Amino acid sequence: MRSRKSTIAALRPHGYGFYIYAPKSDNYLRRGWRTPYPQRDFEALVSLAGYCQGLGVNFGLGFSPYALFRNFGQTARTELAAKLDQLRALKLDLFAILFDDMHGGSPRLANEQSSNQSDNSCQERS
Repeated sequence: MRSRKSTIAALRPHGYGFYIYAPKSDNYLRRGWRTPYPQRDFEALVSLAGYCQGLGVNFGLGFSPYALFRNFGQTARTELAAKLDQLRALKLDLFAILFDDMHGGSPRLANEQSSNQSDNSCQERS
């Protein structure tokens, strides 16, 4: 995370006002999204978010819930809600749902994604 912080600090004076953390190498945001972050890794994210916010840089996260659209049943909804609960602790300024790791071979993909998006079971809870 040190190099990320250096990059953020170097770009801030040039007008960059946000940073979205979405590395392909972070399995907890991609294929392994159902697995909660281990405490040490999550604390590193908390530190990065705090660093950004301390510089006046909005901090965001890119989330790619691999293969979620294939089966958006109750188990998947529960797992998604648990992941979102964990991520909510970061107090994100920005949140991106990314589809770049998902196969687009289904002719009904757009319909499936839009029906998943309109589902209210994972909306923000108080």
